Amino acid sequence: MAATVRRKVEGFGELVVESSERGLTMVTIEGFRPKGGSAGLKSASTVEDAGLRIREVKSGELTRILNGKGPQGPGSRLDPKQAALEAADMIAAALGGDKDSWDRLGSLPVDPDALGKGFNAKVLGILRAVPAGCYITYGELAEAAGSPGAARAVGAAMASNRLLIVVPCHRVYGAGGRFTGFGGGLGMKAALAAAEQQN
Repeated sequence: MAATVRRKVEGFGELVVESSERGLTMVTIEGFRPKGGSAGLKSASTVEDAGLRIREVKSGELTRILNGKGPQGPGSRLDPKQAALEAADMIAAALGGDKDSWDRLGSLPVDPDALGKGFNAKVLGILRAVPAGCYITYGELAEAAGSPGAARAVGAAMASNRLLIVVPCHRVYGAGGRFTGFGGGLGMKAALAAAEQQN
């Protein structure tokens, strides 16, 4: 059994959160309407050009973060409606600039099936550990996944991401902090970076 919650979020559009008894299965934004302030970020070519105060995470640091989290078990069965409501509340608060909510997004329960299989699941699982206010490059993420040189495969894995914001693909940039492709478009990536910048 699955449950879906929809919530309008000013400056973004309609947030759609879906959960099963095992955790979140989908998070997306429909009808994205960017705030005026994200236009300048969209036209910037790098994190530095955009004036963002986010720092790059290297694969070694990410490995230490992951090691400190301990094993992630399957957890108990959830009430899908309650899980979707709680996630929607937290995500909406994060998009509104609440720092604590951004920091807690990685703790939301995710249905393992939503991450896919094999390399895709590994990349998306690792990406959840990138801290709020930070970014990682495709190359560093490939290295953290144990496949140095597989930056293109990392991009393909992220294209399969069904959990916008919860699996923070908006925190992945090209070498040197370059703004690069994003499933929701660079305008949405810029808007997410700006909302997270409010930390």
